[in-house]
Amino acid sequence: MPFAEDFFTFGDDAGIAGGALEKALTAGYGTDAALFTGGRALQIEDLEMTLVNVMAAQREDCKLMNTLKTLRINSTVHQFDVRKDVGDYENLFAEELAIPEASDQDIKRLFVMAKYIQNRRSVSHQATVVRTTADVLAEEKIAGTLNVLKGAEYACFHGDSAVVPEQYDGLIAQIVSDSKPNITDLRGQTITGAGFDPFDSMVALIYERGGEANKMFFPVVLAMQMQELVRDRILFSVADKKMSTVVDQFPTPLGTVFFGEDAGADKLFKVKGAVNPSGNIEKRPSAPVSVTLAAAAQSGSQFLKTTDLGAYTYRVFAVNAAGISEGTAPAAAATVASGNGVTITITPGARQGSGFIIARSLPGSTDVMEMVRIPNSGNATTVYVDLNSDLPGTASLIFITERKVQPILQFGQLLPLQLYPLYPGNRAETPFIVQLYGALINKAPEWCGLIKNIGYSGGFAYA
Repeated sequence: MPFAEDFFTFGDDAGIAGGALEKALTAGYGTDAALFTGGRALQIEDLEMTLVNVMAAQREDCKLMNTLKTLRINSTVHQFDVRKDVGDYENLFAEELAIPEASDQDIKRLFVMAKYIQNRRSVSHQATVVRTTADVLAEEKIAGTLNVLKGAEYACFHGDSAVVPEQYDGLIAQIVSDSKPNITDLRGQTITGAGFDPFDSMVALIYERGGEANKMFFPVVLAMQMQELVRDRILFSVADKKMSTVVDQFPTPLGTVFFGEDAGADKLFKVKGAVNPSGNIEKRPSAPVSVTLAAAAQSGSQFLKTTDLGAYTYRVFAVNAAGISEGTAPAAAATVASGNGVTITITPGARQGSGFIIARSLPGSTDVMEMVRIPNSGNATTVYVDLNSDLPGTASLIFITERKVQPILQFGQLLPLQLYPLYPGNRAETPFIVQLYGALINKAPEWCGLIKNIGYSGGFAYA
């Protein structure tokens, strides 16, 4: 077909009148993206100001992303130095004219890998030409921006690169992986039932390690528990004529922790609840082929109380960046005695996931909720031993040190929020990707803390 080839390649220059394609793409002008043509239509659009505006309007949805300062990074692997210790301050005194001793310092090189949050959106050609009350293309850009922002916020709490490699590590994963993590276990108690001690102790622990916990974040369902706990601990000023009972701070002997407008209840901080299949069925993993259970004595078991003992039902789901599979249940429940652990052996399906979600019941029940997420071992089977350290149907609460001299938590941004236009292909549409490249940077996980296994309304009730 030389005729057609010449036409599409060379247009009028091939001696064919009426060539439909331009000889060269041009940058052009204009500000309405829906009207861009030629090379102008291929230009990436910077949505960073849209992100700023959406974040400001959605403060209640994305409190942590609003808190984080942005750090521009220039590589997919961002490396940075952190000074953990300045030296031995107890032995600095010396005689006159003595040669001072050098102090050993603790300086470490750390790194984070930028991850890619992308959301494909599109608007039909018909929608762009009919008269509506709003600019549909602009509205779709805002919707994509909000969706990407919510994905970034969710990952700031729950991201775990060991389970889903495409995610960056969130606060929970970074705190847990510290060499000496600051973790308090409520073992199913509610916040009001546990009282002040876990909070005072956590703030003191962070303080002793050099941090100053000043903010806490928790799932929305824990908001009422927090109010009940602290309302009587805050004295009202005589100038407060309204005598409002809504408080946003938790005073401790070593500082006040805030959980108000830019901290506290966060809609994207989720509890461990019911697990449901989600995502593209063609891309999410297959359900595990089989799950087997074996209960036996295990060192470190926390199946100790009478209320811990009995028959437990399990269900396992495979997970990857595209979603969650259907669940697979073992053939029978596991009967647990005092001091036992339950060895769970998982055989993955044909389309393996990068990790698994293990859900479990209370003893004597068949209702299951999420207990723990684990990575796929990459072997023929993945084995996990349940020692009852992670309780299903519970919530967590996080303490952060926002800054010392410099910010402790930052969002390392490889690429500002952008709109990446796509070729429409064989459909009359304007497709594009809203994308944000970056990762959560936590320079001092030891200055953060986690209270886990908190009982909540709607979760499992622990005695």
